Amino acid sequence: MTSTNFDPVGYKLSTHDQWQAAAGAWRRWQPVIDGWLREGTDLMLDLAGVQAGARVLDVAAGAGGQSFAAARRVGPQGEVLATDLSKNLVRYLEQDAAAAGLTQVGAAVMDAEDLRVPPERFDAVICRLGLIYLPNREAALRGIRAALRPGGRLGAIVYSPPEANRFFSVPVSIIRRAAQLPPPLPGQPGPFSLGTEDVLRRELEAAGFVDVDVRAVAAPLRLASAAECVRFERESFGALHQMLAGLSADAQAAVWQEVTDALTEFEGPDGFEAPCELLVVAAARGKAAGMEPTGIKANLSVPDIGEARAFYTEYLGLSVEEFDMGWVARFRSPDGRAVVQLVTHDATAPDDSVISVNVGDQVDEAYAEAVRRGFEIVHPLTTEPWGIRRFLVRAPDGNVININSHRDD
Repeated sequence: MTSTNFDPVGYKLSTHDQWQAAAGAWRRWQPVIDGWLREGTDLMLDLAGVQAGARVLDVAAGAGGQSFAAARRVGPQGEVLATDLSKNLVRYLEQDAAAAGLTQVGAAVMDAEDLRVPPERFDAVICRLGLIYLPNREAALRGIRAALRPGGRLGAIVYSPPEANRFFSVPVSIIRRAAQLPPPLPGQPGPFSLGTEDVLRRELEAAGFVDVDVRAVAAPLRLASAAECVRFERESFGALHQMLAGLSADAQAAVWQEVTDALTEFEGPDGFEAPCELLVVAAARGKAAGMEPTGIKANLSVPDIGEARAFYTEYLGLSVEEFDMGWVARFRSPDGRAVVQLVTHDATAPDDSVISVNVGDQVDEAYAEAVRRGFEIVHPLTTEPWGIRRFLVRAPDGNVININSHRDD
């Protein structure tokens, strides 16, 4: 029995290797894939606002069928950057774009969870059947959001629940049983990991997206026979091979025969037609998921404020003393453009902070986000005796930051 522990690093490495191996087959099957997913792809591009002259980023682009569809919409004045983790897929995509004369298509090997693109560059980001396989979707979605210009939109396609996608869920269930694999853990990547509107909405909104729109699209998979469907999945769906890796060659052959027999249920006089339902989702870039500082002040450590005062007030010209609490004092220039705080030791926190960040009434939300992200809380959220509400958090680089409810006029 396989362990229920999930290794995201190992998963990503194996996924990369699967797509490197399956790249050629995925490219050969691209006409079938594009026909099968055409209606969902058109709706995704519509909802993402892909139009003439737009700049579009395609994440986990695969062989690029949807990249080319976007390129035809944006035209020669637009731009499509297609990215994928697999070097082989990116190479094929570049070749096919050149052969089609789509000079507006660029391609790059890139991890969807670490998008190395200029911030706020793109009008739209698209992802067709890619988000479901990412082990760190939060990082991917935040990166996508950062790549969008203000007002830009994300469009994506995922599968709805297993029962509506028996072309895939039937083979997966047979393989999982034969290989004695446990059910996927909550939050674990997989074909049906974003299969409900509630899950999609929750993850997108947590990443800072707004106006989430989810639509179901019937996309039955039509082929000549159940045997052709199995050939398609065997050649193109690398994850199925990973699931079978622990079985002998004979056992694997027996499993594939069982899958073929089960899928004959969907054969009829006109060939093979198995149910598939897509969820097409679109969302707009909203306000930043993080805080919105209204001011940042340096906190300089000094042994004695009285002895240090003359240098800052007389020499540096920070002649206006806003307050002096004994352990902290603030000085500013007469025009208010320069401010510094001198600190001997923090009155209630165990460590001194290097800067004070003022966030107005967002301090409670900022604290909750710091806790959610697992940052070290040096001093918990507290309403201090001198009237401000604040907490201290240690940044990953080791610096201690004082985040408080002061407002800057």
